[in-house]
Order: sequence, then structure tokens, then C-alpha cells
Amino acid sequence: MSKSALDSHSCSQCKDPVDPFILVLHQGENVLESLLASANTMNIQSASLSGLGAFKDPNIAYYRLSTQQYECKTFPGIFELMSFNGNLTQIDGKLSAHVHVTLGDDDHHVIGGHLMGAIVGVTVEITVVPFKNAIHRKMDAGLGLCLIS
Repeated sequence: MSKSALDSHSCSQCKDPVDPFILVLHQGENVLESLLASANTMNIQSASLSGLGAFKDPNIAYYRLSTQQYECKTFPGIFELMSFNGNLTQIDGKLSAHVHVTLGDDDHHVIGGHLMGAIVGVTVEITVVPFKNAIHRKMDAGLGLCLIS
């Protein structure tokens, strides 16, 4: 790979990366859509993710095991992205992002959970560490979640 930092527009210049890189997302981009589209364009099958930046109107969730349902909540406004941890894996042959976030507001309150969606508020910088082989998830009926198999 010739570049250590790419954005969602220049990622097409790099196919099948083997080295870690930073994916830079710009204000107004849909975080998960841009991440998945970029990874698909680059032929990434699986990867580890970490990042920082700022979100606008994030939708985060808590998984309630007793009901096997995600409880989602959208938080209006701009939030500091203090932690972005997750991975890209395959579910039924399709690339999927599993990401948890920790966010801070302008009163220094912290919230967190499973990322369901967000818009880039200022910038988002995601470190992508591609794996050589695809990692797959399968549904665990007892938990109601797709787990790494």
C-alpha cells in the first residue's frame, strides 16, 4: 500500500491492502456506510478497527439479552468520539461492521454502546488493520446474535 491515510474517495487506489492504514471520513458522511463501501472497494474481507473524531446525531444501542433486542437511542447534536472499537467480518458472504463507541458531550457526560449509525460531525479517523483471511459470523440462536465462528 502506497498511502498510510486514505479517504472514502481515494480508497479505490488501493486494492487488497495488507498494511494498516487510517481511513479519514469527512463532515457529512454516513460513518457506517462510508466505512463498509470503502472496505468493499478495497476488497477487505475482515479487519480490526479503532478510531476517534466527532459524530453528529449518533444512534447507539444496548443489547438486552432477556429480550434479544437492541434498544436504540439517537442523541441529537455533535459528540466527541472518544473511542471507536470494532471489526469487519463476514455474515453470509456480506461484509458487516461491529462497532462500539464511547462519546462525550459538551457537558463532559459520557455515553456509549453499539453503533447503529452516525454522521461525521467534524472528522472521523479510523485505523483499519486488515486480516489476511476472512473472519465469519454465524447466528447463535440462544443469544440472538451473530457471533464469530
